[in-house]
Amino acid sequence: MLNLCKEYGIAGFPVYGYTYNDFLNHVPFAIQEDTRLVFIDRYDLLKERFVPQFDHWPDVIFMVDCKTDCAALEDSQDCYINMESDRITVWNV
Repeated sequence: MLNLCKEYGIAGFPVYGYTYNDFLNHVPFAIQEDTRLVFIDRYDLLKERFVPQFDHWPDVIFMVDCKTDCAALEDSQDCYINMESDRITVWNV
Protein backbone atom coordinates (compact mmCIF):
# COMPACT_ATOMS: atom_id res chain seq x y z
CA MET A 1 0.00 0.00 0.00
CA LEU A 2 2.83 2.40 0.85
CA ASN A 3 4.59 1.78 -2.47
CA LEU A 4 1.33 2.28 -4.34
CA CYS A 5 0.72 5.62 -2.59
CA LYS A 6 4.25 6.76 -3.35
CA GLU A 7 3.96 5.74 -7.01
CA TYR A 8 0.60 7.46 -7.41
CA GLY A 9 1.90 10.59 -5.68
CA ILE A 10 4.86 10.77 -8.07
CA ALA A 11 2.43 10.30 -10.98
CA GLY A 12 0.47 13.37 -9.84
CA PHE A 13 -2.40 11.82 -7.91
CA PRO A 14 -3.32 13.55 -4.61
CA VAL A 15 -1.85 10.83 -2.37
CA TYR A 16 1.26 10.68 -0.18
CA GLY A 17 3.16 7.86 1.52
CA TYR A 18 5.62 8.10 4.40
CA THR A 19 7.43 5.41 6.37
CA TYR A 20 9.97 4.81 9.10
CA ASN A 21 12.76 4.51 6.51
CA ASP A 22 11.86 7.98 5.18
CA PHE A 23 12.20 9.30 8.73
CA LEU A 24 15.57 7.57 9.21
CA ASN A 25 16.77 9.01 5.89
CA HIS A 26 15.72 12.53 6.99
CA VAL A 27 13.03 12.81 4.32
CA PRO A 28 10.74 15.61 5.47
CA PHE A 29 7.07 14.84 6.04
CA ALA A 30 5.63 17.22 3.45
CA ILE A 31 1.99 17.05 2.41
CA GLN A 32 1.06 19.02 -0.71
CA GLU A 33 -1.91 21.37 -0.60
CA ASP A 34 -4.05 19.17 -2.86
CA THR A 35 -3.29 15.87 -1.04
CA ARG A 36 -6.41 13.90 -0.10
CA LEU A 37 -4.97 10.60 1.19
CA VAL A 38 -1.87 10.00 3.33
CA PHE A 39 -0.59 6.53 4.20
CA ILE A 40 1.91 6.36 7.07
CA ASP A 41 3.61 2.97 7.29
CA ARG A 42 5.05 1.57 10.55
CA TYR A 43 3.71 4.42 12.65
CA ASP A 44 4.36 2.28 15.73
CA LEU A 45 8.09 2.84 15.13
CA LEU A 46 7.61 6.54 14.48
CA LYS A 47 5.12 7.59 17.14
CA GLU A 48 7.69 8.41 19.84
CA ARG A 49 9.74 10.67 17.52
CA PHE A 50 7.29 11.83 14.89
CA VAL A 51 3.92 13.33 15.72
CA PRO A 52 2.19 14.94 12.76
CA GLN A 53 -0.66 17.22 13.68
CA PHE A 54 -3.40 15.28 11.90
CA ASP A 55 -6.02 17.91 12.65
CA HIS A 56 -3.92 20.45 10.74
CA TRP A 57 -5.24 18.80 7.56
CA PRO A 58 -9.00 18.40 8.15
CA ASP A 59 -9.77 17.42 4.53
CA VAL A 60 -7.13 14.67 4.34
CA ILE A 61 -7.77 10.99 5.07
CA PHE A 62 -4.89 9.48 7.05
CA MET A 63 -4.34 5.74 6.92
CA VAL A 64 -1.86 4.70 9.60
CA ASP A 65 -0.28 1.26 9.72
CA CYS A 66 0.65 -0.02 13.18
CA LYS A 67 2.07 -3.43 13.91
CA THR A 68 1.65 -2.81 17.65
CA ASP A 69 -0.73 -0.71 19.72
CA CYS A 70 -1.50 2.77 18.40
CA ALA A 71 -4.27 3.54 20.86
CA ALA A 72 -2.81 7.03 21.34
CA LEU A 73 -4.26 8.11 18.00
CA GLU A 74 -7.32 10.12 18.95
CA ASP A 75 -10.45 10.05 16.82
CA SER A 76 -9.20 7.05 14.86
CA GLN A 77 -11.03 3.98 13.62
CA ASP A 78 -9.63 0.53 12.94
CA CYS A 79 -10.08 -0.81 9.44
CA TYR A 80 -9.25 -3.71 7.18
CA ILE A 81 -7.61 -3.25 3.80
CA ASN A 82 -7.87 -5.74 0.96
CA MET A 83 -5.61 -5.14 -2.04
CA GLU A 84 -6.27 -6.83 -5.35
CA SER A 85 -4.64 -6.28 -8.72
CA ASP A 86 -7.28 -3.78 -9.82
CA ARG A 87 -8.68 -2.31 -6.58
CA ILE A 88 -8.20 -1.51 -2.93
CA THR A 89 -11.12 -2.04 -0.57
CA VAL A 90 -11.15 -0.40 2.86
CA TRP A 91 -13.80 -1.08 5.49
CA ASN A 92 -13.93 -0.29 9.16
CA VAL A 93 -14.15 -2.90 11.88
